[in-house]
Amino acid sequence: MSADRREDPTERRRGGSHALRGRPAATGRGAATGMTAYTAMTRAEGRLMLREPMLTFWACVFPVLLLGIFGLIPVFRTADPETGVRLIELYLPVLILLSICFIAVTGLPSILGTYRERKILKRLATTPAGWRRLIAAQLTLIGGVILVMAVVLLAVGRAAFAVPLPGNPAAYLLVLVLVTAAMLALGLLVGALTPSAKVASALGSMAFFPLMFFGGLWLPVQAMPEVLQTISGFTPLGAGSLALHEAATGQWPAALHLLVLAAYAAGLGWAAVRWFRWE
Repeated sequence: MSADRREDPTERRRGGSHALRGRPAATGRGAATGMTAYTAMTRAEGRLMLREPMLTFWACVFPVLLLGIFGLIPVFRTADPETGVRLIELYLPVLILLSICFIAVTGLPSILGTYRERKILKRLATTPAGWRRLIAAQLTLIGGVILVMAVVLLAVGRAAFAVPLPGNPAAYLLVLVLVTAAMLALGLLVGALTPSAKVASALGSMAFFPLMFFGGLWLPVQAMPEVLQTISGFTPLGAGSLALHEAATGQWPAALHLLVLAAYAAGLGWAAVRWFRWE
């Protein structure tokens, strides 16, 4: 992604709240000022995110295009004689995971690396806005994009290729939240440790491909040899792929898969906070 062109958010927000300009909040208005700062930060980060065409394409457009391509291949629309499941039904959750993984593991670290490289994080540390509101704004935006993409992919799959909607919507949503939390925690950890956007982008890309392999992008987890299936079940996207498929078929996901996702989210999140660096 073109992280080098990202603007200084402290410059973009000169017309925003006093809190973002580093002025002290009035007495008794701390909570309101905090919300104003968070809202202004989220809006500014949203505008900057929209100016990243490559991030928008790979995280939002590419999964939909790939779903369309898969759906046009006859073998993907043919049900397996033993299970009655079509490949397109197995790949739709994988494409949702692709969108989550790309934006969280390659996009978020690159943004944080750019801000660290340009000393933006260091300057934010001296203002009431702080880096925490920056992270909160990023997580809000990315979470919103992921939710919209999941809905779009499910709708396109249903409308264009008759892919059934999730049989257990509550479980499906729970798995999406856990996968998103795990991937965002990994993205924050990479972004917390890397000194520049280039290093962050490189490390994020190195993590992306093995994660997606075990998530079933090249071969559905259900079709992997038993050993690979076992290994995949202990990776965040492998467990997520299996759990989403279980929820899609109306089942409640296996407790092991949910536990794996929760463990990654908690462990990587703790490490990201523990090792966060200002510069």
